[in-house]
Amino acid sequence: MSEQIDKVLVIWADADGHRHLIGDLWREGEEFVFAYRRDALERAMPLGFHLLAEFPTARGPDAPYRAPILFPTFKQRIPQRGRADYEDMLRGWGVETEDPFEILVKSGGILHTDSLEFAEARPDDDDLSRPLNFRLAGRRFANDTVEPAPGQPLRLERILPIPRPPSDHRPNARRAADRMGAHALHRAHRAAPRARRPPQGHGRAEAPPSGA
Repeated sequence: MSEQIDKVLVIWADADGHRHLIGDLWREGEEFVFAYRRDALERAMPLGFHLLAEFPTARGPDAPYRAPILFPTFKQRIPQRGRADYEDMLRGWGVETEDPFEILVKSGGILHTDSLEFAEARPDDDDLSRPLNFRLAGRRFANDTVEPAPGQPLRLERILPIPRPPSDHRPNARRAADRMGAHALHRAHRAAPRARRPPQGHGRAEAPPSGA
């Protein structure tokens, strides 16, 4: 059984595929709470980001939006239980509960109508004793030996800075080496691919084995 996810990173992809961490969604007691990251907005808005219709003012953590139920902006990304393929969808994403936060982060919450994506938030000092599942971006730069099936976990043991390919102007590209020595690229903030592209795979970060 998965442990409950209490905080979600809200990410926006610009027209060039660069990803910006524009806000946070979390729980406080029985409430759902959303706040923008104002410093990120200063960078994202000149690149085309517009404040979300449900959240029209740039409220930060000091005065966040609150609601007793999940905000429609995020709830619309949760498949309805009445769908014939509902169980298959959750199983394909590796979702173990019907918790909306788990569904958002494991599916990516991607729609074809916007460029938002979602990832699980963890403290910087998290020891990964509970594996962190995340969606890979940048697999088009990966070694051809890395071809995981959708939903197949990859074991991430280290993140190595490498020279960027000539076509990749993103400063945070990193190479993730799995324990078998194959390589894949992913973004440092562990975000999802854009909605207009097919799913690019999944990663799984774990604490290294004792004695490693």
